Amino acid sequence: MNLEDVKNINFLVGIPTLEEYYMTLAFMVSSRANCLNRAVGAVLVTSDNRHILATSYNGVPRGLPHCEVCIRRIKGFGPGEGLNLCNAAHAEQNILTQLARNNSGSSKNAILYVTDSPCSDCCKLIINSEIQRVVYCREYPNPDTFEKLKIAKVEMVKLDEKMIFDKIKKWADLLK
Repeated sequence: MNLEDVKNINFLVGIPTLEEYYMTLAFMVSSRANCLNRAVGAVLVTSDNRHILATSYNGVPRGLPHCEVCIRRIKGFGPGEGLNLCNAAHAEQNILTQLARNNSGSSKNAILYVTDSPCSDCCKLIINSEIQRVVYCREYPNPDTFEKLKIAKVEMVKLDEKMIFDKIKKWADLLK
């Protein structure tokens, strides 16, 4: 494939908006998740939406063995329940840890692209990290999440997951 082919694909599919681009990356990042229950990916970008600060996904912390079974599922817990039994860290927790560990910038006024809306605990981290905007596709079943973020004046934007996957599929089909 040469540069002209890529230009033709952009013409046929359309150049993605920055929101579509970063959300597509978040879904690609989620492919690294090692949680047995849910794969979540996140991309944190600067407030001007121009530079990636960090990427992350959910899974067990460094050095710990991957889970062979999901204890929460075995005990009958649903989404957002029994999180204290889980060994995995959420993508939002991991992205903020990575940002601090690598000293790769500030989360203040940053924009978080995450495949699933955050849980209650991650909302607290987002608020205290002064992230200004959260863009997501799928809703995490947690009724107080949006209220906390609304009170803290964190903007929540939902993108259409089907539209994101349709664009990914069009690109993949054209690259064959």
